[in-house]
Amino acid sequence: MHLTITPHDPLVARDARSFSEGGGARTMEWFNPSVGAGSLRSLLGKLGGGFTHEMIAALKANRTRGPFPMLNEDIFVHRPQDFVARKSDATIFPLRPGAGLSEGEGTNSPPEINLCFPQGVAEGDDDFKPLAPPFFWSIARIAEWLASATSLPQGFSSAWREAGGYDPVREGFLYPLAKDGRTHVQIDPGSGASSEGRIFTTSGLTFLCKTKEGVRPLQMAMHLQCSDEHLARIASELRDHHPVGSERRLANWRREPEKDSLWECPPNVAEALSKTTRVRMLLASPAPFTGGWLPGWLERRGGRFVGTPPGNETELRLVSAVVGRWQPISGWSIEKGKPQGPKALRRMAPAGSVYFFETTRGTTANLSKMWLNSVCDEEQDRRDGFGLALWGIW
Repeated sequence: MHLTITPHDPLVARDARSFSEGGGARTMEWFNPSVGAGSLRSLLGKLGGGFTHEMIAALKANRTRGPFPMLNEDIFVHRPQDFVARKSDATIFPLRPGAGLSEGEGTNSPPEINLCFPQGVAEGDDDFKPLAPPFFWSIARIAEWLASATSLPQGFSSAWREAGGYDPVREGFLYPLAKDGRTHVQIDPGSGASSEGRIFTTSGLTFLCKTKEGVRPLQMAMHLQCSDEHLARIASELRDHHPVGSERRLANWRREPEKDSLWECPPNVAEALSKTTRVRMLLASPAPFTGGWLPGWLERRGGRFVGTPPGNETELRLVSAVVGRWQPISGWSIEKGKPQGPKALRRMAPAGSVYFFETTRGTTANLSKMWLNSVCDEEQDRRDGFGLALWGIW
């Protein structure tokens, strides 16, 4: 089941910081997967007649993927962390695993892991300053990046280096969504006036896409996929309003015709994977691995980190990784039969993180079947859409 979610108001994607009196609800750049999964479960539970034990079990077992930004039938994901461009001329220098450290050098990372270095930067280039790349990339642009081992697609950076900006419809890049700040007060029911000191602020994501100067903003949406056929029958002709995120901001939920091609590995990436033993894994959504930044399915064997991703038989050896700053996730437990109150905070590897592997057993062609499938360690995290991975070569 494929769903398009079109917000009516700016949506609040709250971060893990506390929301207290006099403070505010701060929004992230994009939603955690659990927001889409939780909102969909609430909607399907209401449409299905209530939250019986059987319905709750079916909802928790349902697998979702998304939500991802959507514009004109294209879905977008977070930019890859192994992309570096020079600010002065937009020349691209991909981050790739290096040969290792010299004598007397060291880091606090595991010795089995090589460091990544920008490829092609001249030694002694002290004036090198990185250019902030577009925040979201379309699947087509991501496929071009992942299918390129050393050489880059022709004119890849020219689409967004111009001072006038870039056109997201044509070039496949998006700016970060603008944030809308609002101030709220609590109304005293007796006087009808604001209560003394009861004031707070919220910040929400506006779903209007910036374009080149002179072109009006475009309405964006979110795309979410659900795999359970029983639940899909409940929402066979879904077209309803339902809250998403904090503050119960409304959005229109609409079921779309099947769009499996959006979730399949692009042909150029599948062909590249079939011809190499070196693969990249790009996280399209944040992943709460049991080892922090390190996937739990990788084991230390003979001085190497080796393992097979969930649902695949191809054995991989971790060579290096480019992981952004850890992202927190928490929440509030209201499930009956379990402790009520705040959930324990977990650290996640953020979306855009890249892992470099070498194949030690099996064929890399099998990895194309795992395109936008979860590589998380815990089954419930996989069901909720955390750790969705895109695969490429290096």
